Amino acid sequence: MAEQAKDLWPDDFGTMDTPSPGPLLREQAAQLGRRTNNVVEAEVETKVETDFLRTDRLVHRFYLKAPLLHYHYLLFTVKHEVAEEYPVDIVHDDLGGSCDSHNTLVERLKEIFSSASTKKIIATLVRESRA
Repeated sequence: MAEQAKDLWPDDFGTMDTPSPGPLLREQAAQLGRRTNNVVEAEVETKVETDFLRTDRLVHRFYLKAPLLHYHYLLFTVKHEVAEEYPVDIVHDDLGGSCDSHNTLVERLKEIFSSASTKKIIATLVRESRA
C-alpha cells in the first residue's frame, strides 16, 4: 500500500495588519458607483506582470466606466511586488509617485479622486450619459 503524502505546510499562513492595495482600490471603485447611482462606475483590473528584472508585480489598473457610453478611462495604475504590498508605485498624469505605507496611499488616492482633472472627467461622463 502506498504511503500517504505528508502535509508539510504550516497550520497558519499569517495575517496582514494593514489593508492590501487591491481591496482598498476595489472598495473605492464600489463607492463611486454608489455616489453616481451607477451612471459612472469604477473598475479595478488586477494582473501579475514580470518586469525586466524578473520581479513579479501586482498591477492594479483603476478605470472609470460610463456603461451607457460603453466607455472606459484609465485613471491611474498602482504597482507593487507580489510579496511586499508596500511601497507601491502610482502611475498618474499629475499625482504619480511612490507611497511607502497604507496611510500615504490613502492620502494620495484622496488627492487623485478630488483633483480637478478627475472631477472634470466624472462630470463630463455623467453629463454625456444623461444626455
